Amino acid sequence: MTQIKAILKDNTIISKEVACDCNLKRAHDLHPELPLKFGCRRGDCGVCAIRVVEGMENLTRRTKQEEIFMAKKKLPAEYRLACQCSLNGGGGITIGPKPS
Repeated sequence: MTQIKAILKDNTIISKEVACDCNLKRAHDLHPELPLKFGCRRGDCGVCAIRVVEGMENLTRRTKQEEIFMAKKKLPAEYRLACQCSLNGGGGITIGPKPS
């Protein structure tokens, strides 16, 4: 098991334990209080974009669709599409609020 931590805009921290190879959609299904949103679930809409502030190395590699979307929208390297990634068994992640 590993942790997904979320830092909210008011600096409240939510921490939930999930399986080491859990995809982020499943993590949200198990723990709906995690601040994850999902739209198309194909990597097309960007509703699920998250800012990873710690543990990027603990996520699976970007999919081709995610690479295309990130380049098109010019999102910074610390962003991932939650619908396109899973924990890779290496440890947890911390997601932070998006800048206003």
